[in-house]
Amino acid sequence: SGIRKGKLRPTTKADAKKLGLAASVTGIIGIMDKGAGLTNWLIAEAVKKATDKNYIQRDYAAEGSVIHKYIEDWIDGGMKDSPEDATAYVEHVVELFKLYNVQCPISEASFSTGRYGGAVDCHDKEAGVIIDYKTKAVKGKKGREFANDEYAMQLVAYREGLNMPKDTKLVNLFLCRD
Repeated sequence: SGIRKGKLRPTTKADAKKLGLAASVTGIIGIMDKGAGLTNWLIAEAVKKATDKNYIQRDYAAEGSVIHKYIEDWIDGGMKDSPEDATAYVEHVVELFKLYNVQCPISEASFSTGRYGGAVDCHDKEAGVIIDYKTKAVKGKKGREFANDEYAMQLVAYREGLNMPKDTKLVNLFLCRD
């Protein structure tokens, strides 16, 4: 009853307990201090927005979701209607699959350990590899410049959540969204 009747609301701790829900890996890691890098980027974006009349704020999360969906569709065999720019992303994934001998990729597999859960971008138990795509403005940079402890923790949590062995290869694929 009331003004929220029939509308979605955020999940509460009581809901999670009743339904047996667990926090996501990225949600747990997101609580961690991101350091000065994120704060400096937010300040720079605010300055651009305030001082540049031609500045267009981009929705990087939405752009990344579109790229992830291109790859998921390709893995699931449904790229027929994807735009031309999807091909460039898929070509990088094909190369990575060759490098790690991925034959039976599974896209967006969900898991829950009871303590945490998540959805893994791609894994292949036969090849012993977990792949997480990271979409960034990476032109002219090397992937190592973006590597950080959070990405490593995320992959390890995925490995544990999927119950894969310790020698599983954990891979971040950095894709340039520009």
